[in-house]
Amino acid sequence: MAKKTVATFRSGDKKAGLTRVIYPVKQPDGRLRFHKKLISSDQLQSFLSQRQK
Repeated sequence: MAKKTVATFRSGDKKAGLTRVIYPVKQPDGRLRFHKKLISSDQLQSFLSQRQK
């Protein structure tokens, strides 16, 4: 299984209850690009379960 990249926290984000998530997205040409996203902790669980599939 690929290594899960769950984001680094910045103190401001953590106070606001946000997690910075960095996740790889496969491009049509086969390369990986990394997308960054700020999501709240309750959305994080559903986000991660989607990524597992």
